[in-house]
Amino acid sequence: MKTFRSVPIEISTVTPMRNERPCLAEFVRRVDAVLWSLGVEYEIVIVNDGSTDGTGELLDDLATTYSHLRPVHLHRSFGQATATDAGFQRSTGEYVVMLDGDLEQPPEEIPRLIEEARQGFDLVSGRRMNRDIHKYLRAIPSRAANWLLRHVTGCQVRDMGGIKCLRGDLARALHLRPGQHRFLPALVHLHGGRVTEIPVTTSPRFAGQSHYGLSRIVDVLLDVISLWFQKLAKGRPLYLFGRIGLLLLAATSLLGLGTLVAFVSGATSVVWTLLILSAIGGGSSLAAVLCGVGLELLSEAHAGIVDRSHWHVAATEPNENAQSSAEEFHRAA
Repeated sequence: MKTFRSVPIEISTVTPMRNERPCLAEFVRRVDAVLWSLGVEYEIVIVNDGSTDGTGELLDDLATTYSHLRPVHLHRSFGQATATDAGFQRSTGEYVVMLDGDLEQPPEEIPRLIEEARQGFDLVSGRRMNRDIHKYLRAIPSRAANWLLRHVTGCQVRDMGGIKCLRGDLARALHLRPGQHRFLPALVHLHGGRVTEIPVTTSPRFAGQSHYGLSRIVDVLLDVISLWFQKLAKGRPLYLFGRIGLLLLAATSLLGLGTLVAFVSGATSVVWTLLILSAIGGGSSLAAVLCGVGLELLSEAHAGIVDRSHWHVAATEPNENAQSSAEEFHRAA
């Protein structure tokens, strides 16, 4: 059995798994072989997301053979984003590679992502080439979702869902919410990180069944809408809803002026209509501002609870070590 030295980890891989027992042993074997060949200290973090097919038991058995394997067990299924974040938080590597456990994303691509990340990028995303997936159920929805994400966020990564390599400190600072694993490049880009993309090969699923379903199309659409609002609000809900409130107030003022003109001119047939519209506009304007204030307070409270920042400071040295780097997330003032 390989020995593991208590020295800083350079590469961590993080993989959430739910009911992937048929793929698990082969996945660990290939990932371990690739990382061992790099001659660096590494760890393989696999998060068992409440599996019911024996994935957890096999994972513990494999850990007795593979000394670099780090099993993490969740007591029930929390979803891929939460499982991924659990893996991020338990990783210690200078670089964190995120990949799926079904071997559609070959572990043999890891060295290329690491090499690109060492050029100073915060996130390197693998663009999956020649994917063997259903055209109408997966390929077209995936392309549409990626197109929407590019245009909404300004992040030009064409494949948001491929294998990824992140700086370790950044990965551990993200604190992913449900669904955010689907657009990590866009998320890092919106926080000011340097993001790039390289082509990678894909393979058919090694075993088992895909967990992808049509319901994810709706989920992705809602995620896109959420990101669009975040971008419009620039991280401050009050900015967005305050502008809406001011526009409604301007419209209400015009309606009020129209009401006054109609009353003076004797056009009493429209006075009450304009007056009601003015009242609705004024109430809506106040409601929008109050909504912005409430969301602002909730946003700050959430940032304080999870220690999540709203902006990103780049490293002062292009190849600065992650432990002495100034690159970190800071809570907005």
